[in-house]
Amino acid sequence: MEKRTILENSNTRSNNLTLIKFIAAIMVIWGHAIILLQQSKDPISLLSRNELSLGSVAVAIFFFASGFYVTKSLMKKRSAGEYLKNRILRIYPAFFIVLFLTVFVLGPCVSSLSFSEYFKSKDTYMYFLYIAMIPRYTLPGVFENNLFPSIVNGSLWTLILEVICYVLLYITYKLKILEKNKLKKINIIMFICIIIIFGFKIPFLYNWRSYLRPLFVFVMGIEYYIFRDEIKLDLCILAGTIGASILILKLGFGDIFTIICVPYILSMIIFDKKQVSEKIAFGGKYSYEMYLVAFPIQQTLIQFLPQMHIIANIVISVGLSLLLGMIINFGAENISSKIENYWI
Repeated sequence: MEKRTILENSNTRSNNLTLIKFIAAIMVIWGHAIILLQQSKDPISLLSRNELSLGSVAVAIFFFASGFYVTKSLMKKRSAGEYLKNRILRIYPAFFIVLFLTVFVLGPCVSSLSFSEYFKSKDTYMYFLYIAMIPRYTLPGVFENNLFPSIVNGSLWTLILEVICYVLLYITYKLKILEKNKLKKINIIMFICIIIIFGFKIPFLYNWRSYLRPLFVFVMGIEYYIFRDEIKLDLCILAGTIGASILILKLGFGDIFTIICVPYILSMIIFDKKQVSEKIAFGGKYSYEMYLVAFPIQQTLIQFLPQMHIIANIVISVGLSLLLGMIINFGAENISSKIENYWI
């Protein structure tokens, strides 16, 4: 393979990325099945000395792609209004549909309370605080007797972090921090921060790693876009990165592997000249919606079939999440088009 840069393939649609997102959505479902059913060990956790999990690597994939492509969108649109509109239309239509279905359809059907008790409880409607990115993990009487009790949707916390990333990205853009010369200086500070937080594992910082890791990966997505004309896609570099990854994981620094190594490995696949067909990548178009609905689907299956095998939970959840994700995507696109028509 001749040496080329990310720039050469960054302006065309990547079916490889779409497929990777679908795989990442399945990884999230697999990881949650392990937690919710407690029937097996997480393979990524075993490889990384419990620093990482299937879910955390999947989240890193989503955040890297988001950092890259949201930065690309910002650089093209530039205005605050356009940026805000794009981010709202990306996050909220599908998110609102999922919240609505969770509160008014799923909740009353699986709650241990009667319909009247459920709908009279103020906690039922407090769940909509999620719209303001204020987390609410429970609904009255829902999933109380599951192995992982009461948690309705354990995936939504990442949306709050994603919105924070969007805001910080725009602030850095307006402050002109995204200029190459400034970033090269800031990168030195960022590298030191990564080593201090994830290398020395100082408790008061390291305890926040579940939030800090995706944040740094999002920043790496920004970096890869800004320096897309300088980052070489080369098999020798890939081999070195994989070798470094093995060493870093063996030493017990899974977070550093995720932040430093995963972005390059992903880029080699995402921006490769050879792309899978749209048919193969089909499911990835609904990865966001799958991510939103999978957890409550899994919890519902466990409530009614508490002894179900983990493989059955994964397979059924993937199928139902994809089907429901397609329906939600259709509704979300209709909502988005109407909002766009009225956007000033």
